[in-house]
Amino acid sequence: QAELVTALVEDLGLKGVTVQGHFAYVQGKLARYRIHLGSGAIHIEPGNYLYIVPEKETEQKFYLPFAEADRKATEVLSKIFLLLNDHKITDESILAQIRRIGA
Repeated sequence: QAELVTALVEDLGLKGVTVQGHFAYVQGKLARYRIHLGSGAIHIEPGNYLYIVPEKETEQKFYLPFAEADRKATEVLSKIFLLLNDHKITDESILAQIRRIGA
């Protein structure tokens, strides 16, 4: 997972994302996040859990060649993209969790 995520982060030039060991670190505008590459679990740093459930299978908006073979990598990458743009999240259940930690 780490190699794939690292390669994609570098190829896409995603600023605010670093991969170290088993984690991707994402700096959003509202908080800093740590995503476990194996499980997809998210923590708002310094360590509070952020609960985000992936949507049921829907048509992909862009093609990922590994999506069918590696669903967990697809989930992790979608969480990275979401949290990089945390200021654009409209789901109140997610925003409430982020606000509660930041308060």
